[in-house]
Amino acid sequence: MFPLQSNSLVFDDIPLFLEQDNVLEDLLADCAALEGNEHTADQVGVGKSASSAGGVQENKDEGKRAISDHVDQAVNYIKHMQKKIGEMKMRRDKLKRLSNSSGPTSDAEERNSDISGSSNCISVNVDVCQGGVEILISSSLNEGNLPLSKVLEDLLGRGLNVLSCVSTRADGQSVHKIQIEVNDLKSIDLAELQDRLANVIKQA
Repeated sequence: MFPLQSNSLVFDDIPLFLEQDNVLEDLLADCAALEGNEHTADQVGVGKSASSAGGVQENKDEGKRAISDHVDQAVNYIKHMQKKIGEMKMRRDKLKRLSNSSGPTSDAEERNSDISGSSNCISVNVDVCQGGVEILISSSLNEGNLPLSKVLEDLLGRGLNVLSCVSTRADGQSVHKIQIEVNDLKSIDLAELQDRLANVIKQA
């Protein structure tokens, strides 16, 4: 089985064993390398997973903060608009009260001039009538105390033609209606005439 050569034993299979040992060592080395690579890959994978999870969590947190900011802005905007609407309603109600208390007024009423004193009130109103201009003077004074003659004198002194002058008294109030002839209404300023007559009565 074992040939003898030069008084020694020669093992023909030794090179084969050596070769198998080398292959085994190479396989062990490859396995070790593969195991190391897998471990490293696992570590990298775990790191990436942790990093990804952290990124996802961070993105979720940022998304929540963004949504919260939008909600806060919307709430503030709604509160601001509610305040504005409330102010507008208050203004509208105030205007309604003023409108109801004052009521509609005509041009003649707007031009009405009041002369108030401690014990009397005189009102002068000038308006257009058929054939000219009508002057109404209302007073709580006795007829003799009202300087009606001063009014007629002023009208005549300005070249106005007095057509009629009628006085009545009722309920403690004297009303004097004077009608003057005016051919061209554009030539006379009703507001100015009314203010001037009121000043005449006041200064008399």
